[in-house]
Amino acid sequence: MSGGKNVDKARLCEEIIFSEKPGLELKRIREQKGILQKTMAKKMGETPQALSKKETQHDTVTVNTIKKFLKAMEELEALQMGSAGKS
Repeated sequence: MSGGKNVDKARLCEEIIFSEKPGLELKRIREQKGILQKTMAKKMGETPQALSKKETQHDTVTVNTIKKFLKAMEELEALQMGSAGKS
């Protein structure tokens, strides 16, 4: 099961890194997963304003940003799965 997660994470990482506009790619992925900017920023240890600047190409998306983004997304998806199982 974790192998699938690693493949998905690697694929998303490639999509972000090879995108002409990596910030917009972060936003597309986050919105596709149904994660609010405020929630993602908090999980990444950033302010919503800082994440917004990255998503709108007003700040650089670094490798560290991508790592934090993917880790936060994985944790938030795990929380969503856990809460869905409790319903």
